[in-house]
Amino acid sequence: MQSLPRSAVRLLPGPFLDAQATALDYLLSLDADRLLAPLRREAGLPPVAESYGNWENSGLDGHTVGHALSGAALMSAATDDPRPRALVDRLVQGVVECQDALGTGYVGGIPDGVRLWQRVAAGQVEPDSFELGGAWVPWYNLHKLFAGLLDAHRYAGSDLALTAVRRLADWWDQVSAGMDDKAHEAMLRTEFGGMCEVLADLADRTGTHRYAALARRFLDQSLLGPLREHRDVLDGMHANTQIAKATSCGPPTSAGPIQAKWQ
Repeated sequence: MQSLPRSAVRLLPGPFLDAQATALDYLLSLDADRLLAPLRREAGLPPVAESYGNWENSGLDGHTVGHALSGAALMSAATDDPRPRALVDRLVQGVVECQDALGTGYVGGIPDGVRLWQRVAAGQVEPDSFELGGAWVPWYNLHKLFAGLLDAHRYAGSDLALTAVRRLADWWDQVSAGMDDKAHEAMLRTEFGGMCEVLADLADRTGTHRYAALARRFLDQSLLGPLREHRDVLDGMHANTQIAKATSCGPPTSAGPIQAKWQ
């Protein structure tokens, strides 16, 4: 059985099409400049709009732009409306502008993110379930941008998005090169979303072995080791954190690059 691409399927009138229309209306109500505001702030660029509130200005700054990229990319494939693709292009261009301003490949809305990652790379991880080096789940945050850029390439055909996500992965490859395995494994105590999956996906899409190696380092052995031995160590653990660790290291998307092709 072979699945059809999303662009080959259209919904007929009914409750599912109604739900899609509702989601599209919400997506298009978002202000790209406000979504990009935390990234511009951290890149040292002048503000052009005020950031959204709540989680977007209280520690998880910037993570919603990744969600919006994924949503717009999927809508561009699932509908004939040109506006979602226009939103994809606007957001990707904004991300790249911030990357260019920093000049390292890094981009993100994490408060004081540049210095945070310097401390992490130096082994100053100080992890707990929801904080890493004093920041609120920064890898969970950054994962959304990785995933959004990959979706922009996969579903909307944005070559610029693939360039941007490769630059972001190359930044982490360079920054983490000096981290010993103990410090890197300790870092994984803090929720990090599906970083293993997106890096494996990037490796598979580009044929770049370095990205597969980065993905393997996000395999949290403190969780996966006992599970492989059929030992239940899950009591008291945060479900959203552990589920992403387990599902992002297996089939269908990341099993090939990590467990087979790149061995």
